[in-house]
Amino acid sequence: MNKNQLKQLRFLYQEVNMIQEQINSLQMESAAVSASDKEWPYCKHTEIITGLPSLEDQRKRHQLERRKAKCQKQIEQIEYYIYHVEDSLIRQLLQYRYMEGLKWNDIAAKMGQNYSEEQLKKRLQRFLKKI
Repeated sequence: MNKNQLKQLRFLYQEVNMIQEQINSLQMESAAVSASDKEWPYCKHTEIITGLPSLEDQRKRHQLERRKAKCQKQIEQIEYYIYHVEDSLIRQLLQYRYMEGLKWNDIAAKMGQNYSEEQLKKRLQRFLKKI
């Protein structure tokens, strides 16, 4: 794991959401038909019926699902790495910085008065140089 991979985490989250929106936007085939009530009085009305998506939409959906799965696998690998860092302080810094995307002043505020922005930043930089 390296710093560039960690930086990708938030972008991967966004990409998964974007892909899901694209999947949701693919429409099922639908048509409006004339129908009537089953019981008296047999009032005429219009109903929308849906069926399978077109072959093109099925192909697009399949491609999008594969891309989404690939992104989710990368997310899982990065999160697994972060969750299994032994040093609790470093693990928290990785979560705040790369998973939540917080700025250093916000991280320092969450960590308490014992730490300055610079101390936390240096501590994480030293850790990242080792990996």
